[in-house]
Amino acid sequence: MKKRNKNISIFSEISAVASVYFAMTYVLIIIPNVLAGIGVPYNAAFLAVCLSSAFGCFMCAVFAKKTFVFAPYIGENSFLAFSAVMIMGYSYKEALGCAFWAAVVMLIISLTDIKKYVIDNIPVCIRSALPVSIGLFLTILGLLEMGIVQISSKSLMLKLGALNSPQVLMGMLCLLIIIVLRALNVRLNVLFGIATTLLIAAFNGSIHIPTFSMPEFSNVFLHLDMKGTFSLSHLTLIITFFVFLLNDMTAVSVSALESGKKKDATDYQGTALATSIASCVAPIFGCVSSGVYMESMLAEECGAKTKFVPVTLGILFLLSIFLIPFLSIIPNYICAAVLVYMGILLTSEIEYKGFSAEEFSDYVPAFLLVVLTCFTVNLAVGICTAFISYIILKVCTGRFSDINIASVIFAILSVVFFAFYPY
Repeated sequence: MKKRNKNISIFSEISAVASVYFAMTYVLIIIPNVLAGIGVPYNAAFLAVCLSSAFGCFMCAVFAKKTFVFAPYIGENSFLAFSAVMIMGYSYKEALGCAFWAAVVMLIISLTDIKKYVIDNIPVCIRSALPVSIGLFLTILGLLEMGIVQISSKSLMLKLGALNSPQVLMGMLCLLIIIVLRALNVRLNVLFGIATTLLIAAFNGSIHIPTFSMPEFSNVFLHLDMKGTFSLSHLTLIITFFVFLLNDMTAVSVSALESGKKKDATDYQGTALATSIASCVAPIFGCVSSGVYMESMLAEECGAKTKFVPVTLGILFLLSIFLIPFLSIIPNYICAAVLVYMGILLTSEIEYKGFSAEEFSDYVPAFLLVVLTCFTVNLAVGICTAFISYIILKVCTGRFSDINIASVIFAILSVVFFAFYPY
């Protein structure tokens, strides 16, 4: 016992909790605003995110036993709101139900050895291009929400927004602060950017602190449609969320194996299982997908080593429910600035070797993934097109050795996706 606790520092553990929590507050701000855009009550959405985050952290402590922070993914919840509901025409309840069934399938896979084979055999070019696609997807959403970019009513094309409007200027200021602090290696750059812009907005008299009222959890709790979405008519969305989760689990496996010196299957298996369980419960609370965030690396930098970190973070997420009056005053342009910043971070993955043009049959699927995700504002379209084009190009160029069962399965699922897509 003494040997195990020899190198554990209480100060390091507490510092890690503080650093990670404050770095994660933007998640509590952005996702409720995203869901509020489709009519979900803000307070109820905030509560759903807090509970999902807390549950995910507790699952991490039980199964992964890592110093990770869990929370609902911004990308998946943005997809639910902007693509599944607003563009594809599904209801909020249907989208939650489809996300639940996708998570159940992923949970079954995570309990078997299939998960490792599938994740390890996803084509490198697609894995490398996926973060870039998500990054540009979030960037477009952020620029539109901030007002820097607008949709022209005449040509239906994007155009430059009114840069002299207060909303755009404040959003650009927030983004500038976050980027400059990041360039100066300030860990809490996102929090400082939000706080500074918020203080300026307060001096301008454009915000006010509302009175506290406990959210009505009944507005989101158990609002998912389980029975009605277990059908062929909803297969498209289920497959879409499944692809999301599978790629999330890929990212989880990488972070779990690379976060420490010990790179064994046990670390990955526990993290993947925690992600699957958390993603099954998130739709029950009222949001979708929950997994590891890259801010978890701050805990390692602080020297944290125990499950004290995820447990304490889970408790803090629960206590965050009482911060609703303060976090709900955050204007949309600040959240939009954070979305653009996340896009900047994710597109840094473009430097990976798998996204190079050296092998054209690898580059084209990656290119189509990025381009179609941006131009259709639908990540699922980009992913499915990438898998189909990957198989076609490998067959036509005679590179059969690059094809494996996992890529074939994804290609088949992608064909099904387009067959049932609501054109």
